[in-house]
Amino acid sequence: FIPHQANTRIIDTAVRMLGIPPARVFHTIEAYGNISSASIPVSLDEARRRGRLRPGDTVLLVAFGAGLTYGGAVLRWEAAVPGASAAGEGGAAGSPSGTDSNPQERTQSMT
Repeated sequence: FIPHQANTRIIDTAVRMLGIPPARVFHTIEAYGNISSASIPVSLDEARRRGRLRPGDTVLLVAFGAGLTYGGAVLRWEAAVPGASAAGEGGAAGSPSGTDSNPQERTQSMT
């Protein structure tokens, strides 16, 4: 489960109300804060880098915004296509090139 990373209180409430085991929830709010519309793509990338996404996994994405707007998607995570060039390979946009460590280490190395 990869929700929009608005704040921990909202994520925890949604997880509890949906009956999702907390171990199945991926968080990046502690490392990045609320990064608005980038929270789900950044969280997907972090989950991939940390080995939390494996080919065949079913992933639930949920986002929400002002005025009771919301959206969601269920997807099946697939392996990378051999020989394909992935955007952000070797480091996500805005992160130090070639860094695959956790976000806290990247943040500390940037200061």
